[in-house]
Amino acid sequence: MKSVLDKIQAGDVRMKSKSYFIAKMVMIIVVALLVLLTSAFFVSFISFSLRASGRLILLGYGWQGLKIFLITFPWGLFLVDLILAVILERMLRSFKFGYRSPLVYLFGGVLVVVVVAGVAIDNETPFHSLVWHAERNGNMPAFLFGGLYNNVRQPPHNEGVFRGTVVFMNIATPGGPAFLILKSDDQDSDIDDSATTSEVWKVILPPNFNQAASIDVSIGERVLVAGNVFPDGVHAYGITKVPDVDAF
Repeated sequence: MKSVLDKIQAGDVRMKSKSYFIAKMVMIIVVALLVLLTSAFFVSFISFSLRASGRLILLGYGWQGLKIFLITFPWGLFLVDLILAVILERMLRSFKFGYRSPLVYLFGGVLVVVVVAGVAIDNETPFHSLVWHAERNGNMPAFLFGGLYNNVRQPPHNEGVFRGTVVFMNIATPGGPAFLILKSDDQDSDIDDSATTSEVWKVILPPNFNQAASIDVSIGERVLVAGNVFPDGVHAYGITKVPDVDAF
């Protein structure tokens, strides 16, 4: 305390003007809002990617679906968003209500606000769908999102998840009844090309398929299929009807 008083008396401590503190507070508020918006954007994008690719449906397919959901979850984006939430929490401590609030409550409140805002952006606005279409049609500068939307609607085929239109039914196979689904590249990829190729997958309903009685699939309907890939086809453990791609 004595050394501080000595510095004041010696003129080594300079008072900062009120405008300095106001400018500092305004800067903190602006940066905090930018961090909040960025964090909410990443949450909304994660929500959109899970929904549009069909990975969210995997949660209804038991332990196998849950495992694939966790494997294909965008953990990198989740980690970035978590870091942004920590930064935002630290910035809020600059305010009176922030430093008086317990760390757990403040950080928890930040997470709730970010998640609610992000999910609302995805579910209540067409933002991501519009950006996807704009980037796909070449109307969005490449540097703006850095390819973030590339194949965002593509189900993880390498993990046995497929989406397509039923084109043939009632195929008898040694593994069980089967049907064919057709996937066109232009439906889910980020490239709008009239010379797209198509793939056909054989979906087999094995004897232990627990949804067989409740699935009523018809030709022309779009379905999401999750299963184990074998040489004779995809042995399904989950099938769900899904809307047309433009509904996402």
